[in-house]
Amino acid sequence: MKPTYSKIYKLVGVKSHVWTPEQLPCQETAITHSLFVAAAGSGEAYVDGRKNKLAPDTILFLNPGAVVDIHRLRSSIFKGTLLSFEIWDVEEARDNRQVLVKESGEFIRSGEALVEQPGDVCALAAQLAEAWERGRGEPDFQTDALFRTILHHLTSRLPETGDGDPERRIRQAVAYIHENYRLDITRDYLAQSCGLTPEYFSVLFKKTTGQTFADYFAQVRVAKAKEQLLLSKATLDQIAPVVGYSDGLYLSRKFKQVVGMSPSLYVKKPKTIVCLQYLGHLFALGLKPAGTTAKQLSAFATSLRAQGIQDIGFPVSLTKISELEPDLILTTRTKHEHFSQIATTVSLPWGQYDTLKELEYLGELLDRTDGAKAWIERFADKERKARRNTAGAVGPGETVAAYEIWGDRIWAVNIRFGRGTRNLYGTLGYSPPMQLAEHVLGKGPGMAIPFRELPQYAADHMFVSVWNEHGGEKRAREIMSSELWQGLDAVRKGRVYEVDINRFAWNDPLSLEQQLDIQTRLLTRKR
Repeated sequence: MKPTYSKIYKLVGVKSHVWTPEQLPCQETAITHSLFVAAAGSGEAYVDGRKNKLAPDTILFLNPGAVVDIHRLRSSIFKGTLLSFEIWDVEEARDNRQVLVKESGEFIRSGEALVEQPGDVCALAAQLAEAWERGRGEPDFQTDALFRTILHHLTSRLPETGDGDPERRIRQAVAYIHENYRLDITRDYLAQSCGLTPEYFSVLFKKTTGQTFADYFAQVRVAKAKEQLLLSKATLDQIAPVVGYSDGLYLSRKFKQVVGMSPSLYVKKPKTIVCLQYLGHLFALGLKPAGTTAKQLSAFATSLRAQGIQDIGFPVSLTKISELEPDLILTTRTKHEHFSQIATTVSLPWGQYDTLKELEYLGELLDRTDGAKAWIERFADKERKARRNTAGAVGPGETVAAYEIWGDRIWAVNIRFGRGTRNLYGTLGYSPPMQLAEHVLGKGPGMAIPFRELPQYAADHMFVSVWNEHGGEKRAREIMSSELWQGLDAVRKGRVYEVDINRFAWNDPLSLEQQLDIQTRLLTRKR
């Protein structure tokens, strides 16, 4: 892609980075279009799940949302420069005025950017970093000229043949396979595109990937077939053309060669799961994942269920996930190419659906439909008992809401974002103050309330938690000792119920059960 005159390219940041092995693993998500130019040292990095070697003159391009995971260095120190820029489209409005619209889509593919003269780009990036620092972060004529020269190198098309680094060309071929696995790609075609003889291409391909071209290509296609088998109700004949095979019979043969079992057996076999969220949902279904994050495990630290589950690190380590050889990865992230390269990945955005709807969905996905139904029925019985036990605890016309104190704000929490809100507004049927209703029952995480305005949004019954990080605990002490807090009706009448954030942050089925027990006890004790 060439820069066009209908677009504006604006440099917004230049920053030098230095890493040592002790600082790894390190994971970052690109906010803007970015270019990372390696200057010294060597190592390995994943960009959206694709492995890249780091060495002087390596150039990584990142689209907004791209995830970079640097997890290994082969040197004592690694240095590089990160350039961040924005792309704005110039569009014509109806009244002939020009309107600028910021782009957030793909400029070129995230990953290693192959340019004809990487050494020149590295030298230009070093000059740009010096000029940017002299200007104290303010763009000027020199920084703009250097940036545009780098952009020209970045967008100039590589020749199909030439003296470029052959291994880089193999990595380019691998990227092409992942993007075009549906096509009838041949070894000879890729070899010619890389400017290599077929024989030399085969040698370099196996050296770079550890597999022959044919085996690697089949593995990519079969991985996509696995995804279709797990996430859709399609037949093999329907899946075959989607992943590049002529018919279901041929797909079945290839599947068995790669996986070691037939597609039908694969669908039925217990899955090795890694979850970045929804650990409590899996436990409710009677499933135990192979790995999850320490944060997820902390909710079940004393539970026997959590024993033996591997911590996949924070930031999440793609290496640790790969070592577990999962069949399925559960995440809340909508951009998950880096996980999809490892295993079939299911994205279920957090807070988008009701907790029990999430359980039903996962039950169907993981062949645990009956387990999900049985759990929901048991919980419905528990809800009926809770309603009987708390009858009269909240009077007619009285309001209830959940609040969380942070270091810089007070949150009125939405029904889909934990803190026991589903039980309050759903199970027990309480109503929030009218001023909060659209925020805590509609879309979004809730409403941020300035402390001085709290009396306008205070409920008759207030469930309060404290987010301890970033000064939350100190701020909570200050607020609760203030005259304004002491003057609230709920405080004066003893209708403030303090709950532990470690138990109420979660919104999974098992946590809902525990939270309902605590809420019932608090309401009946106050009564």
